[in-house]
Amino acid sequence: MPSTSDPRSKSHKSPLLNGVLGAEPVQPILGEDGRKHKAPDMQNGAKTKKRAPSPQPLETKAARKLVRLTKQVTNGDNNSNGANQINGTRAIIQQTQPTERSSASIPQTSDNVRPLTNGIKHEDRRLSLTLPDQIAGNGFPAKLNGKSKKSAVPTVSGKWPFKTGKPRRQGLSNPGAWCYRRALLQCFMSTPQFYNVVTNAQHAKCPPNCVPCALRKLTESYHRDASQTRNNLKQLDQTTKMPPAKGRPRWRSNNVFSQEDTHEYMLYLLNSLNSTQCIRTPALRQSFQIAHRASWTCQDCHRTHTHDDPAGWSISLPIHATHGTASLATCMDRYHGAARLTIRCDACKTNKPRLRGSKISQLPEVLLVHLLRFTPGLRGMRKNTARVAVPDEVDVKQWTVDGLGRTRYSLNAMLYHSGGLDNGHYIARVKSAAGIELMDDASPPQRVKGWYDNAGGFTPYVLVFLRQ
Repeated sequence: MPSTSDPRSKSHKSPLLNGVLGAEPVQPILGEDGRKHKAPDMQNGAKTKKRAPSPQPLETKAARKLVRLTKQVTNGDNNSNGANQINGTRAIIQQTQPTERSSASIPQTSDNVRPLTNGIKHEDRRLSLTLPDQIAGNGFPAKLNGKSKKSAVPTVSGKWPFKTGKPRRQGLSNPGAWCYRRALLQCFMSTPQFYNVVTNAQHAKCPPNCVPCALRKLTESYHRDASQTRNNLKQLDQTTKMPPAKGRPRWRSNNVFSQEDTHEYMLYLLNSLNSTQCIRTPALRQSFQIAHRASWTCQDCHRTHTHDDPAGWSISLPIHATHGTASLATCMDRYHGAARLTIRCDACKTNKPRLRGSKISQLPEVLLVHLLRFTPGLRGMRKNTARVAVPDEVDVKQWTVDGLGRTRYSLNAMLYHSGGLDNGHYIARVKSAAGIELMDDASPPQRVKGWYDNAGGFTPYVLVFLRQ
């Protein structure tokens, strides 16, 4: 490739590239009669044949132009009429275009812009040369304020969109033993991030048995039109009974009097939202998914191994109680503490018991904590009824990897359970502008003094924290 100082690299550019680069077009020689004449050879005084330019693919020129203009934007080049003070390369190109023809022949629209790959047409390449900032949004990395535009994730608002700022609360009717559904829905309906994700739908052709669409109607009527809540709740239950579409999860039991686990129903709803086209799944994952990074060190070769575990919707904490009581901090310590496991080291080819620990590598906007109440015992599964002290605010910085910001969370809702493995009842307590309210099936909201006020035999089972 010739250098930029080579005169051949300048003389053989196309008129389009000359207009884009801001180079002055070659002026024709005019005679006395005003007609155009060819330039004579100044050495021999005779005309010479014009040498044909060496063929050079347009992708090469486009790549050179794209790199040069990207450097002007990212590095703050001062050679383009104050271009370092202008965001975007489109403004730079408009300032450097010398003629009316070059600026008019290149449409300044972003709808027809395509990347410089995948066999695009000549017209698309021409548009790509004028809009490199648009190309960056279609597969090329671009830097905005020092951050990669490609890695940007949409931010979900943690505020209610209502003008009053006070979302409504109402009871949900229970036809039988579906309290595990009603209590969970009360926790979700009291979470602004859930409302913003579910109601911010995108156009898609959904089948009649679309659970996210039914959940969206229920969420909107719960806060805006209470008269339609009962019908929309019944529609959600009926949609859950239908055979799901291909690739979507299916709820295992729809018997009205069947006792089910509310945490499993929560995973079913979130997986249903994540497997549809009418929900913006990047925003859903940013709001609810949590991920961990495991690490362990080989004592023989002293090599540290790290592994990123798949992201999940919640974190299930074992209850480590002392004298019948435990705290959320002790449960987090036990979960993230080092466990002795037999692991093979690929470096030294040895299988030995080693200590493997984990830390949080991805924090969600809504942290769902599942307390493992049901654990295996000598006579099968048993319920751990130990009291777990849950603070109103918690900082998870000590359990995260370095570099994660906004590690403080505030308790927004709590789901309780009473009874045993095969029977029991679920209720919810949610935080509102008026304080903490008790939600029990179809009963109206009841104001309580605290999270444990008159709890009786109910113990916390699922915790909902909001990121601060």
